[in-house]
Amino acid sequence: SQGMARLALLLLPLVLVSCAPDNLQLTSVQVVHRHGARTALHGYTDEPVWNCDITPLVGLTDLVQTKDTSPRIYRKKYPTDMSKNLPGNCMAGQLTSLGAAMHEQMGSFFRRRYVDTLKFLPPQLDPAQMWFRSSDAPRTLASIDANMRGFYPISSTPVRPILDVEVREWDFDDIPAPDVYSTSVPNCPALMGVITKMRQNQDFIRQHQAVADVRASIMAKMNLTDDQMGWLWVGDNFIMRKLHGLPMPTQLTAQEVATTVSMAGYEFLYPYQNQNADQQRAWLTLTYGAMMGDIYKRMLITPSAGTPRYYAYSAHDTTIAGLISILGDTGYPWMPVASFLVFEVWRDPATTDPWVSIIYSNSTYVPSPDMWPRPQWMVIPPCVPYVARGVPLTEANPGAARFSSQPTFCPLTVFAQYAQMWIPKDRRQVCGLTAASNDWRR
Repeated sequence: SQGMARLALLLLPLVLVSCAPDNLQLTSVQVVHRHGARTALHGYTDEPVWNCDITPLVGLTDLVQTKDTSPRIYRKKYPTDMSKNLPGNCMAGQLTSLGAAMHEQMGSFFRRRYVDTLKFLPPQLDPAQMWFRSSDAPRTLASIDANMRGFYPISSTPVRPILDVEVREWDFDDIPAPDVYSTSVPNCPALMGVITKMRQNQDFIRQHQAVADVRASIMAKMNLTDDQMGWLWVGDNFIMRKLHGLPMPTQLTAQEVATTVSMAGYEFLYPYQNQNADQQRAWLTLTYGAMMGDIYKRMLITPSAGTPRYYAYSAHDTTIAGLISILGDTGYPWMPVASFLVFEVWRDPATTDPWVSIIYSNSTYVPSPDMWPRPQWMVIPPCVPYVARGVPLTEANPGAARFSSQPTFCPLTVFAQYAQMWIPKDRRQVCGLTAASNDWRR
């Protein structure tokens, strides 16, 4: 928005700047990745049969603390004859073999970068150097497993380690975010006020009025009630069908399918690309400002023996959207499954001054390590003057982030000044949480 652009321009350095030294050393990495391809979240009439050839495995140590590790593994199965959301043997929102393959390939990319090329991590898995956090959703937890299979194949891990994954109760977790249909936000009640205002915006109303006839036609053809016909939910179903080569509803025209997917993207992106600057700022601060604060705090940690060097958040499309919006990207499309964002901290050995390098991948998956992922380096607005001469940058509106095919670096002090605009000083207070709330941040 224009307000954001003006604010970002005010932060541009007023003195001559210098580029990053040539001898920087990587000291920490934080990765935020969206889960891989999954089944649809909602099933509808004429739903195709979903077949899942991977199913979640559960060990006893996931359930109780025991002195000895149990050798038994239990597999969740979803009987095909049971009445449930999706026909077939899958649960709604389950990571599929395609989604697992995406994360294995992503993990192999991280191995090439951080083990083979930069020698940042050892060839064999060292759990003490890694930290994981995930939403408590099977697809994000399974994505960590698949990612690590690519990062550290079983052949490079002679001893079976136990990797801790930090999770929080869904209602009090800030990895997933609400959407324009949410009716309750337990971990941040103040967000409901923002959502209500967004739904009352004239541009939001006009956009939905323009496709009202199409919506009515789809509802009739698919036998949907008004409550069931959320563009975001139906569009998600169609997107996941296409990813897995499953047919679209035969009763719909190609234009109706295209409109559904387009409106789903509109509804998903609206809170993040809202032209009302006050609403957008409130949304980003209340949803992912606190997570940006967590990421920034870890950038400040001086690496030492026995502390993690690699941090990974297994997350959702909302997580990526929130963070890249905070970083100044204003015109992005709905991010694909297995997109990721990386925050690297590099230090000058002579001065220990820290520099930040941000990597973003939002390209569509291709089953070839030479063709995917295709990451770009992200440059937040006040960091543009620090980009080395000759490094190409994409064009962007004033105050918006830019991208490069070559590595870029920015002083952590400059990054911090920009990021802290979005980090709430007291999340409980701005979210409207009382002292009695069962909030994980108190």
